[in-house]
Amino acid sequence: MATSFYFVVPFERKTTDAFDHLLWNDCKGADFSLLATLPPGQVMTPPALGLEIARRSQDSLTVSSVPFHRAAPAIGRVLRAFMSSSNNERNALLAGFDYLAVCRAPLGLVGSEKMPLFDAIMTGSAGPGLHPVSSVKQSDLIVLRIEK
Repeated sequence: MATSFYFVVPFERKTTDAFDHLLWNDCKGADFSLLATLPPGQVMTPPALGLEIARRSQDSLTVSSVPFHRAAPAIGRVLRAFMSSSNNERNALLAGFDYLAVCRAPLGLVGSEKMPLFDAIMTGSAGPGLHPVSSVKQSDLIVLRIEK
């Protein structure tokens, strides 16, 4: 006679927080046609989005980070830029880049208060030195020009 034991483990769905969204959202389904209109330059991007932009930009744009371990220093720089509450520190981290790109996120994500720049971009108030690049169509891809 066979005996079976079943353990019931409650399943808890993980909620996506601001860090998850920033790092791993690749703007799936977004309109990337804006990239073709940008002058060549360097783009500070979170890793998953960086891979998409690199794939779609036909070498006119270079990206700061992609989701590979060798990009860890660049990923750290992206996180510091988004987490900094100091405009001077943020500007120093953005120095050398022409654009900043992120994917649109829902407002009020858990942890967004720890990422002032991310929160500001989502509410449309990115602050001094960052200017939205206009697009014909509304898209989940947000691109800001960095003032030099």
